[in-house]
Amino acid sequence: MSAENKNLVNKNSIEYRYIKKLQTILQDSGIPSHYYGMLYYKEEAICLEKSSQNAWCIYEAERGNKYNIRSHGNLYAACLDLIERISESEDQKQRMTRAFNQDTDLFRYDTLLEYPNRDEIVAERWIEGYHTRKENK
Repeated sequence: MSAENKNLVNKNSIEYRYIKKLQTILQDSGIPSHYYGMLYYKEEAICLEKSSQNAWCIYEAERGNKYNIRSHGNLYAACLDLIERISESEDQKQRMTRAFNQDTDLFRYDTLLEYPNRDEIVAERWIEGYHTRKENK
């Protein structure tokens, strides 16, 4: 993340954890860091930014312009979009997506536990699904 954009995402937030995890997966997959920009415009790269409407945008940056802009209502979907765009093969995309989902499932589970006032039925169904996915791995 660039120095001017570090304050856009709280370091204690789930958003920060998602972005750091995505960066780690990209690095571990051999994707050069000049291929992507996290939270800022980066020339000739695929970029992830938070828009003024609190949406997450993925776009391709070139010559000062943004192309193929796609807006997402949540960071999770935006991260998956970035993985899809930056992957060099279907196999690489699937590996990166699995790695991202594996850890972000834990992030979402932790978040549910932090907010006990959420609708109990939704939380119970989500936790049940989490354990089922974990058992099927």
